Amino acid sequence: MDDSISKEEAFQTSYRAFINAVEILSQPPETQCNLMGNYNVALELKDEIISGKYLYENPESNITEEQIFSIRQLVEEISKIPESVLVEAKTKSKNLISMNHPCWKPLRKHAALLIRSLKSVTERNEAYFT
Repeated sequence: MDDSISKEEAFQTSYRAFINAVEILSQPPETQCNLMGNYNVALELKDEIISGKYLYENPESNITEEQIFSIRQLVEEISKIPESVLVEAKTKSKNLISMNHPCWKPLRKHAALLIRSLKSVTERNEAYFT
C-alpha cells in the first residue's frame, strides 16, 4: 500500500496552511497573537507565509499568474521584516510588541487584498476538504 499523498492533496494541504496564515496576518495584532497562542507569533507567521513559495513552484497549482504575482509579493515583503522584530516570544506582551511594529501594517493590508484575490482558490480548497 502506498502511503504517499497525491500531488493534488499536497497542494491543497499546503494551500490551506498558507491561506490560514494569510487570514491571521490580515488581523489586528492582538487577534494575531491570540490566534497563534501567543507563541513566537512573528517567527511562526513569517515562516508560514514564506511556505507559500510552494504554491507557485508547484506544477499542480491552479492559481492564476496574477494570483501568483500577489503571493510572490507578499512572500518577498514578509522576507524583509527586520530581524529585531523576529524574536522568540512566549508571552502576550512580547508578542504584541513584535506584532505592533510598523513593518506589519502594509503586510496586513496586502494580506486582506490577497484573501479577496484568492477567493476562488479558497472556495475550491474548501470544497476539496468537504
